[in-house]
Amino acid sequence: ATGLPLNQQRRDEEGEVGVLHAGGGVLQRFFKRLAQAVLVVAAAELAGAKLPAGFKPDGFSLVSFLKGGGAPQRDYFYWELHEAATLQAVRWNDWKAVRNGPAKPIELYNLKTDVGETNNLAAANPELVAKAEGLMKSARVDDPNWPMRDKKPPAARPAAPATAKP
Repeated sequence: ATGLPLNQQRRDEEGEVGVLHAGGGVLQRFFKRLAQAVLVVAAAELAGAKLPAGFKPDGFSLVSFLKGGGAPQRDYFYWELHEAATLQAVRWNDWKAVRNGPAKPIELYNLKTDVGETNNLAAANPELVAKAEGLMKSARVDDPNWPMRDKKPPAARPAAPATAKP
């Protein structure tokens, strides 16, 4: 446990994704796994290899940071989770926006004053909700392997084995 007062469900869902920024942008912990694209970029840089022409990584190399330099800077950090409903989230400055399914409204939290995400400020900040919506749309890349859905489809039942008649 980290001791951070984060919403348990979100901490569990986001625990597999990237890095967590809380309390005004302070890096609190690394998650269990790093995004593959970040590792590809860093591995190529460390090996002195050139990435293939046309390859567009969606991450930044962490090599400079790992060698004691500054961390890469982003305008925002976007992620999705595809377990039950598709969860989209975007983090910029002190703000975090979450959508718990494509048909659900965007929730908005100021992490500087509400690290536990208990006070949804979406209704009071329509301009920030619009910004979050724009970031979610521009950052998302459609992929048939990761469709947007409001709930997990039911599991397919295996076909019953054929029985031989006597």
